[in-house]
Formats: sequence, C-alpha cells, structure tokens
Amino acid sequence: WPQQIELQSRSSWGTTCIAKSTTAEQLAIDCGEMVMGADKSCASFKENRTALLACLGDAVYSNSDVNNVYMPCREIILTHEPSCDWDDSMLDVVAADAARRDEWSLEFWIESTRNDGCQQPQLRLLDDAGFGFSMLSGFLE
Repeated sequence: WPQQIELQSRSSWGTTCIAKSTTAEQLAIDCGEMVMGADKSCASFKENRTALLACLGDAVYSNSDVNNVYMPCREIILTHEPSCDWDDSMLDVVAADAARRDEWSLEFWIESTRNDGCQQPQLRLLDDAGFGFSMLSGFLE
C-alpha cells in the first residue's frame, strides 16, 4: 500500500481509512447493530446520510479493558477520508503470513505540513467487519 497523502483530522476522533471491500455507511450500520441489537438496525437509512447519522445517535461499542479507543458508530462516517481507503484484497494472504511468522507491521511517516498549533495525528484503519485493523493515536508530550 505505498501511498503518500496529506490528511487532516476530520474530528477529534482523527481520520478513518476503510477497507475498499466495504463502505463507511455499512461499517457504521454494523457497529450500530453490535451496540443496539439487530432489531434496531439502521440499515434502512443506508442511502440517507442524515437519517443514518440520526438513527445511530450516540451508539458506541465499548470495551472495559481499553479506554477511549472505540469511537461512536456515527464517527466512522464523519471521520471517513476516501483518499486513504486501502486495498484489502490480499489481507487473508498477509494475515496467514503474519500468523506463520508471528509478526507483522505497518509503517507510517507523519510529518507536519502546517504550523498553526499543536497537531496530534490520529488514524484508524478499519477492516471489512468494522473493527480496527490498526490505529495510530495516543501521542503525548
């Protein structure tokens, strides 16, 4: 995935890059169903962004073992940056190789291109199931 792009955080949650095999809307719907249950699915609003965001409300997947890692489901849509979507067509092959070697890595080069205050890069890569494949976050002074 050799790619150089300029990203600016889309919200306090940073920027979300999504596997090309899915969409931000579908991942947000899946997230909402995990949180609210399938009987309260927002799937009928998939083509209506305003209604979908309203339906998702403040639903957020959480895990008591990790603080502030999971963002509200609606933020998957609001923080999505299409220019950083990534090709996941070979992910199964990469995952099998990583399991065999018991290691894997992603490399990011972060460079400030602006000088207008503190910049704290945050980037999430979501897989086709809506789970964080990798996250770059949590930088502290």
